[in-house]
Amino acid sequence: MYRYERRHAPWQNFRKKAFVVVVAILLLAAIIAGWYIDSHSGTTIIHNSVAKTTFVSATNTPVQTFNETDFTIQLPNDWKFIVQTTGPYHFYTWQDNAKYEENRILDLYVDTIPGTAVNRLQPVSAEGNRLQVGKLSDDCLTFTGPPVSSAQAAQSLPNQLAKWQGINFMCDLSNYNNDAVGTSSPQGINTVTLTGPATGKHSFFFLYVDHNIQPDYTIFTNALESFRVK
Repeated sequence: MYRYERRHAPWQNFRKKAFVVVVAILLLAAIIAGWYIDSHSGTTIIHNSVAKTTFVSATNTPVQTFNETDFTIQLPNDWKFIVQTTGPYHFYTWQDNAKYEENRILDLYVDTIPGTAVNRLQPVSAEGNRLQVGKLSDDCLTFTGPPVSSAQAAQSLPNQLAKWQGINFMCDLSNYNNDAVGTSSPQGINTVTLTGPATGKHSFFFLYVDHNIQPDYTIFTNALESFRVK
């Protein structure tokens, strides 16, 4: 007995194939759209108890806010948190992560203040839970101790008490052009005490080291101006 086999018309096969292609295109478009929305939305990253929120500052510089237990501070977007050390000194360390600029480091000491000598003074004063930032000094070798013409000549020199804009600090004479900048205030050498509305009084010392060919001290100044005690 002859069996009739029904065959689909060519236009029916084409319609099925077209439907599959359309579905695949729509699925791919949905995946791309989801990726684009996710990659362009604001995110909060938690890393070692540090919350970092990326945004644009008033100077159009991409910055991030590091949100710690007792304070917040803003640094450029390419900086990263390195470590929190609890003893014998309690301090936080951040580092510039941009290519060829890894020689920029910021240490923040909290309530345990070292007797560190520096090359430049960044004067600060307390205003509630924030800092008033003064004018950065030149290298203290230019206004403290005997004239020094080379790193070799400076090696044997001891640290010496110096003063800039009426604020005392310890000048590191032996490390010629080290570009280590520290904070001091009318309250004392290497210390400033701020009062937060929630956490109360805390003492701080900020140490910024920039060994790049062209040191950028505005990074340090902007960070200090952004600093808030909780």
